Amino acid sequence: MNDPILLIEHGRLTGEPEMKVTKTGKQILQFTVAGNGSHKDKQTGQYVDDCQIFIRCTEWDVNRAQALQKVLHKGSEVRLETAFNYSCGTDQNGQPRVYFDARFPKLTVYPPRPPKTQQQQTPTNTSNFDDFGNSDAWGETAF
Repeated sequence: MNDPILLIEHGRLTGEPEMKVTKTGKQILQFTVAGNGSHKDKQTGQYVDDCQIFIRCTEWDVNRAQALQKVLHKGSEVRLETAFNYSCGTDQNGQPRVYFDARFPKLTVYPPRPPKTQQQQTPTNTSNFDDFGNSDAWGETAF
């Protein structure tokens, strides 16, 4: 049977990954990835966010879990490809909600983006020059 695959090209972790221990003593890593669905608005030509989706992920391989715990943090940008299970329930406010659980997630961690620095603004030209570089200090047209 072919299971549907969920692909989130640019998702982010919603919190710090948590290393947990199962009843049998196996270490696992759990985290949640959030992604946005979007479409192109025909009238404006801009992309508009449709909805958010949250996928709960569990890494069962101990070595991979330990490695991921070192590089994943809240807000980390990732690519997630996975088969999934889903269940319906209600959230804390009593609203209906669909919960997605990743099965065997394939995760790619994007490198962190460098911090944004304030770009130096180029000063505006306050001198009176025309397009040809001729001075027009007196408000006269230079020929």
